[in-house]
Order: sequence, then C-alpha cells, then structure tokens
Amino acid sequence: MQKQIAIVTGGFGGIGKAVTERLALDGFDVIAVDCDESKIPSFKEYFEAKGLLVDFYIADISTKTGVDSAVNYVLDKYKTVDVLVNNAGIDLYCLLSDTTDKQWNNIMNCNLYSCFSMSRAVIDTMVTNQSGCIINISSIWGSSGACMESVYAATKGAIASLSKSLSKELGPSNIRVNYISPGIIDTAMNADWTKEELDEIIEQIPLGRIGLPEEVADGVSYLAHATYVTGQELAINGGWYM
Repeated sequence: MQKQIAIVTGGFGGIGKAVTERLALDGFDVIAVDCDESKIPSFKEYFEAKGLLVDFYIADISTKTGVDSAVNYVLDKYKTVDVLVNNAGIDLYCLLSDTTDKQWNNIMNCNLYSCFSMSRAVIDTMVTNQSGCIINISSIWGSSGACMESVYAATKGAIASLSKSLSKELGPSNIRVNYISPGIIDTAMNADWTKEELDEIIEQIPLGRIGLPEEVADGVSYLAHATYVTGQELAINGGWYM
C-alpha cells in the first residue's frame, strides 16, 4: 500500500520539525519545505540519527515562484499530496505606528500568502483524489490580538477565517480543512522573552507551563487522521485564554 504524502512548510523550525517527525512516525512520506538552506546539515543529521527518512525542499514560499517550485517538486516525485500543513511563519514585534510597508508585506507574504498559495496549489490534486487534508497553524493571538504584534495577529486571524471558509468550499470534495491555535510554545520565535515575562504568562496558564512543539505535532497528527472533523479550531494553549 502506497504511503500517504504530507508537506510541512516551515519544516526546519521548532514546530515544523516536530510535525515533520510526528507525521514520519505516523507512516507518512514527509517533505519539509523551508527557505533556510543553512539548516540542511543539522536537519539531515537529526532525522538520520532517528532512523527516519524525511525529504526536504528549499523554497521561499512567500512568493508564487517558490510555491510553484515546491509543489511541482512534490507532484513530480510523489504524484500526489494527501496532507498539507501550512506552518511557515515569522513574527514582528513592533508598534503599528512604527511598522513599515516592507515589514507589513514581509509578514503578510510569509504567514498569509504562503498559506493561501500553498493551499491553492494542492487543491486540484486533492479534488481529483476526492480526498485530502489541510491543516493551518494559526495562533492564540489570531483571536485575542496582541499588543505590539498587531500585524502578526492579523495574519493569524486571517488564517483562521481562511480555514473556516475553505472547509465549506472543499467539504463536498471530501477535503478537510482545520487550524491549530497554539499558545506560548517553546520555540526560537519566543526565545527573546525574558524569564520574568514568561513567568508572568505562566502564572495565567492553568497547566502552569508553556507548551512544547511536540504537543502541537500531536494536534496535527490528530487532525491528519480525524476523518469527520473539518472547519474547526484546535486550541493547544494549556487552558490559557486571553
């Protein structure tokens, strides 16, 4: 029986790497797509040490050229896409009044355009198969908003709306679309928080700690297999609601 094919964008980062590993353990052929070529040696070493065969492709999916290149690579080599995890994203910690047009465009293209464009690029294949699953990574900030992260929060809120809307479009073709809204997760994106800032947040989290990338990956694994779940938010935040 042919393995199912999964694409994970932002696949070299903290959450992306954990998702790539979990789906590989679940039996998928996984292609991690990322733009940071410098991480290839450590990525390959990590998965080789675990005895997992994971493919990867370098592309800047904040551009249509990068998206087309990545999806064409997967379709040429694997002929299909069963699961797409739109995880690629960057943060911007800045007052809106100080945000430049370039910063706005960068984060919109990386976070939101990539999600839209990668989804669009795999839809025809999934419709032909009358099967598929798209899982988008949003954020707790997408629903609550975040001081000095207005642009980031805007992209994540848009991803939530896009996911709900697309689930209605694609449901008749047996394609499921869901999204995950992580809270504070132990990744490089949050490495600039001071211990005092993190402690203040942890005091508000019922489970009393920040989350792990592997716990987000557990959610992705669930949604990849949940054949009667679509148009839903999976909040992975330790019970922390803003």
